[in-house]
Amino acid sequence: MKRTDLIRHLESHGCMFVREGRKHTVYKNPANGLFSSVPRHQVIKKFLVVKICDDLVCRDHEHSKDVAMTDLPQGWEENSIRELFDFKYGKGLTQEKRRLGGGFAVYGSNGIVGEHDQAITQGPTIIVGRKGSVGEVHLSPTKCWPIDTTYFIDEFPDGSPPKFWAFYLKSLRLGQQERSSAIPGISREDIYKLKVPVPPLAEQRRIVAKLEELLGKVEACQKRLAKIPVIFKRFRQSVLAAACSGDLTSDWRRNSRNADDTPDTWQSIEFGRLIAEGPQNGIYKPQALYGRGTLIVRIDNFYDGAIAPWTTLKRVELSSKEVDQFNLANEDILINRVNSIKFLGKSAIVKNLKEPCVFESNMMRCRLNHEIVLPDYAILYLRSATGRQELRANAKHAVNQSSINQDDVKSSLFSLPPLDEQGEIINCVEALFQVADEIEARYRKARPQVDKLTQSILAKAFRGELVPTEAELARRVATEGSSV
Repeated sequence: MKRTDLIRHLESHGCMFVREGRKHTVYKNPANGLFSSVPRHQVIKKFLVVKICDDLVCRDHEHSKDVAMTDLPQGWEENSIRELFDFKYGKGLTQEKRRLGGGFAVYGSNGIVGEHDQAITQGPTIIVGRKGSVGEVHLSPTKCWPIDTTYFIDEFPDGSPPKFWAFYLKSLRLGQQERSSAIPGISREDIYKLKVPVPPLAEQRRIVAKLEELLGKVEACQKRLAKIPVIFKRFRQSVLAAACSGDLTSDWRRNSRNADDTPDTWQSIEFGRLIAEGPQNGIYKPQALYGRGTLIVRIDNFYDGAIAPWTTLKRVELSSKEVDQFNLANEDILINRVNSIKFLGKSAIVKNLKEPCVFESNMMRCRLNHEIVLPDYAILYLRSATGRQELRANAKHAVNQSSINQDDVKSSLFSLPPLDEQGEIINCVEALFQVADEIEARYRKARPQVDKLTQSILAKAFRGELVPTEAELARRVATEGSSV
């Protein structure tokens, strides 16, 4: 394909020039933030054109006709979907009419939604989301009942494996195309216009077998990666538990004090005895006063010990007296006093505050006695499972909401080591959390790459690059025969 034609196509789909590299021009699709590089050759090979368009997610039906169908692998044919399939409308079946244990799956646009004792398809069926989860593709290995938010295909070319066509329809990302054009549903007339590659039947079966093998590995990898955030959460909680029980610094105590590893110098003390000022509830202001004025910490601005960047906080109009009364200072502790039980008692420490800031009424402010407790240690304890349990011990529960008051906070028990050991705990926890943060950053970088593998593998399969074509196998046989 001519480079000028490709550039014209990219720009017609909203892609923008970013910069010139040494050998490539970089383009970006602002709709999804994806980038790709276009080489400076006058003519660009078909596989690279398709890759660039896949990278930017800007292959449309017309582009598939003009680009993807050029230079087909030897032995492949080109057909339109209209010539191959009849996209039938699903049939409505309300939940009340479905009969559990009926033996036939009921499919909606997002997959199986129930069972029924009847089917409306003839056998193996491809289901395509028409409304709701638009463009989602599912394969039923047996007869089923697709409902009226779907299209379905239950008749296939002789000998052609339904799974091959399910994979192919997934590769088209029909839902992505519809979302990018802000169309709430998908028209089968648009699907019918698509030109599709049709390999020989034996090659279709090899492609299916290879895709099952590779995509099975991708899916297994995705499942393992999905567990990683839970593992990190458990790791951090384990570190906090060890820190606040004395286990984390047992070696430090032996080495620094020539003592055994029992934290006999720790105290179990009421949290109120550590507070120099407070607890104090925050300020309530109607929504009409929000928009300008003084920074305010709201309930959704902090979690897991830290407040969101100050630049992301809202502002509220207050008098100077209100600012003085509800002001925050560095190393103040905030504790959520009204919330669902899951988030009740969440806390955060104020850090790097550079301008006046107040806090909302659904939280309390505590200023600690720094001669007894280091605020950085206090927040570690309050974040731990034990600390949260203590804060919630006397919680009052209503429908969808729980609460604690100032007396509940002051009477909660707190594990207090000596100051020097508090400092050592802070250092140990920060070091371990830093290691976890670095690993988690690598995970966040790897996850999107793994998620892209499915579409990359599918695209390669339907360009004839995943398994040897029938023509290639025939040439190999001929070559081996002539060498005997």
